[in-house]
Amino acid sequence: MTGLIDRLRKIPGEVLYLFLAMGITLLGDSSLYVLLPIYAKEIGIPVAAVGVLLSINRFIRLGTNQFVSKLYSKIGSHRLFLVSVILAGITTFLYGLPVGFVIFLISRAVWGGCWSSMRLVCFIKISENSDESSRGIVTGIFNSIVRIGSLVATLLGGVFAELAGYRNTYYIFGLLTLAVCVPLTVLSARQAGSNDVMELDEELEAQDEDTNISNRKGKTEVGLKSVYSMSFLGYWISGGLLSTTIGYILMTRFGTSISILGLSIGIALITSLLTSLKWVYGISLPVVAGRLSARYGRLTLVTFSSVTLVLSLVSIALVKSFYGLSLAIIAAFAASTVLNSVLDILAVDHHSITENGNILGHYMTCGDLGAAFGAVAGYSLAVALGYSNVYIVSAAALVLIFTAASGIIPNRLFSKQKMNI
Repeated sequence: MTGLIDRLRKIPGEVLYLFLAMGITLLGDSSLYVLLPIYAKEIGIPVAAVGVLLSINRFIRLGTNQFVSKLYSKIGSHRLFLVSVILAGITTFLYGLPVGFVIFLISRAVWGGCWSSMRLVCFIKISENSDESSRGIVTGIFNSIVRIGSLVATLLGGVFAELAGYRNTYYIFGLLTLAVCVPLTVLSARQAGSNDVMELDEELEAQDEDTNISNRKGKTEVGLKSVYSMSFLGYWISGGLLSTTIGYILMTRFGTSISILGLSIGIALITSLLTSLKWVYGISLPVVAGRLSARYGRLTLVTFSSVTLVLSLVSIALVKSFYGLSLAIIAAFAASTVLNSVLDILAVDHHSITENGNILGHYMTCGDLGAAFGAVAGYSLAVALGYSNVYIVSAAALVLIFTAASGIIPNRLFSKQKMNI
């Protein structure tokens, strides 16, 4: 814990304040996944429309990721982030107002654009304020802070709704978002350009300057195709397939309950416990992955997580015992979290090398597309084609993409490096 605090202190205020602000903006979005299905009728939202409202922000990001990357080049990072924070606060406030389905839908779509903007700015600031040895752990800290924000929002949403009611909860969350995140964004802007910047590897920078730019760009573009493909598949598995089919698989195999140590435990409870590991891993593993990627190289961690994920998916498809299946699910969640964390680092690596503003936009779109497609189609495909077939095909696709990626992603991106943070 002390080590993590020491690392946070080494992160420039410009970057850390943005991380914290982005985590706090999740108060409205993350709590909505718990509260909207419960209070839909009370606030005049058709129950059938709840799924649309909760998913529209994901689909809107498929278009906004590229748009905000162009907007970034025109108005700058801090202005873009500030506008996004203000809009996030307003949309959160609107969730509590009796605005009806259409305005609610627009608010969710606007939030999707806000998320695209804030994530893009944070990735770019990581690239600008870190070198290759510190970038992994800083990216991991960013992902962990965002996950913590989402978890806190989910917990506080239920507590505040019980104490103050649904509408008052979002009035409070909206005001908190504006009252805290706007000052954090202003503080970040004031810290920009200060001397409080993470150490850079000067020798590595000198090598970059001496490298032929055209050759460097050619290699990076080829590598990006693999990063994009793995991002789609990684989020398809973690953001959709695993989350939506675990309960179905357990119920198909063991019925509605299972006896453990003489006690009858419901499959719903077991599913909930296994799925909650996503939160635990999402908070703890990104920092670990970042540190290991700096120490042992990006490719080492991509290889380890990909192989583990493939073996886990095949085990979920074929293993018959409850304990074996549970271990496979646990391993799959862990491996997919590590894989996605390293892919985030790679995307920032590519951006820092080429200084191409579209790279991060394309990368985020591939991940969002995989998560959206997985959430919508994962369960349906598992039921229609058989979950074993879907899991084996997903594992085979990951093998094919990894085989290509391991040969064409630039070795320099995966070289063993000294950590400076």
